[in-house]
Amino acid sequence: YTDECEIRRQIVVAIQNINGVYIGIFPPDAAFKACVLHQIELFRRPSMACVEAVTSELHDIVRDCVDTMDTYTPIKEFYTKLSQQFVDECKKRCKHCVEHLIRVEKAYLNTNNEDFIKLYIESIGQITVAEPTTGAAAAQVPVPITEGTSGGAGGIAGGSVGSGSDHPSNYKGDSLPFTMLPEDELVSSTCTESTVGAASVDGQTIPAHMRVHVEQIKRLIDAYVVLLKKKFRDHLPKLCTLELIHATKEFIGTALRVRIRDHIHTIDDISGGEDPDKELRLDLLNKQQHYSDAIEILRSYRDDWTV
Repeated sequence: YTDECEIRRQIVVAIQNINGVYIGIFPPDAAFKACVLHQIELFRRPSMACVEAVTSELHDIVRDCVDTMDTYTPIKEFYTKLSQQFVDECKKRCKHCVEHLIRVEKAYLNTNNEDFIKLYIESIGQITVAEPTTGAAAAQVPVPITEGTSGGAGGIAGGSVGSGSDHPSNYKGDSLPFTMLPEDELVSSTCTESTVGAASVDGQTIPAHMRVHVEQIKRLIDAYVVLLKKKFRDHLPKLCTLELIHATKEFIGTALRVRIRDHIHTIDDISGGEDPDKELRLDLLNKQQHYSDAIEILRSYRDDWTV
């Protein structure tokens, strides 16, 4: 999540670059969406870092397990190679799932979520139904959550940034209007003299009517980011457990053994020239062959005698 100054700067830039139907008017849902999409993108790096951390831990566990194996070096090396390759494959699948989750979140901003509305209400401390206003009072127009706008299941519709009689006087659709705090309270509670807050961005003073809307949208963004944090914190551990930990466990218990048996065909493949009892083993193999030949000869004499 970006700092207070940066998020306000993004909101101001979004407002200044989004034109509504009327001159000086911006659609709040578009500004909200532009800023939230950027916030969603910020979850990519820590999510990937989480996958990398779990993968690294699995690699360490595999190496520790191999070190404790009382067997020949070729088997250890082959065991390590197959296990590490499988963990890397799982990491790719897990990262693909993270990418998919981010794309899903960016494609659908659910502003009708009850938790989102509750968090926003708590952030302003009160909620009242306000009448639409025009002229100089247009800056105090509440921002409702409405159906059918570009925010996803519901968009954010609201009053204008500018002033004058051209501003829309009502909003259609089911809505939950939110009260804005007084301008002086907004500025005093969110800005300090040492930071670039709601009063100025990049050294440029923001008009009073825009400062109110900047703080309004910031509260909406803050509430939505809280939901995103909860979702990623809940989803990532489950994803890593399924795609990395459980998948690796199942692979080692079943498929790895099959691959090792398919790869190893002779005893030399197992020992790799490290067998200290190789001569004894070869001698026993020769004796086994001699005994087998002797048994075949005895069987042939038995068959002839029977006839």
